[in-house]
Amino acid sequence: NAGTTRGGAQGIQVESLLALDQIRSTATHRGSLLGFVVWNMEKRMPGAIHRMIADLLQPLQGARTVCLADAQQQVGRLLGEGLGALESIQNVVDRLLPEAVTRPLMQDCLLAAARGGVETARGL
Repeated sequence: NAGTTRGGAQGIQVESLLALDQIRSTATHRGSLLGFVVWNMEKRMPGAIHRMIADLLQPLQGARTVCLADAQQQVGRLLGEGLGALESIQNVVDRLLPEAVTRPLMQDCLLAAARGGVETARGL
C-alpha cells in the first residue's frame, strides 16, 4: 500500500479476515484469497496449518469433559469463600479501626463483590 492514502499500514482489521473466502481473483478467476493463502502456507510450510489448528483446538479437548453444572457450583463456592474472606477482613478491621472510617469502604467492597464478583472488589 505504499504511495496510497493508507500507506504505511502496520496490520489489518481482524474483521477483514472474515471476508477472505469471499475475495476472488480477477486475474485467474479461480479460487478465493483464503484458498490462495492456505495453498501458499502449505506449499512453503508443510503441515503448518494442521499444527496451527491442533494448537487452537487443544484447549477445547479438556473443555468437552467439563460439566457446566459443576462449574457453576464451583464458581458459587468460590464467590462464597471470597465474600467470607471479605467479612473476616471486615471483622479484623472493625477491631483495629473505628467503624466510622472502615464501614463505608467495606460495604463498597461487599457490594462490588456481590455485583461483579471478586475481581471487581479487588479494583476498589
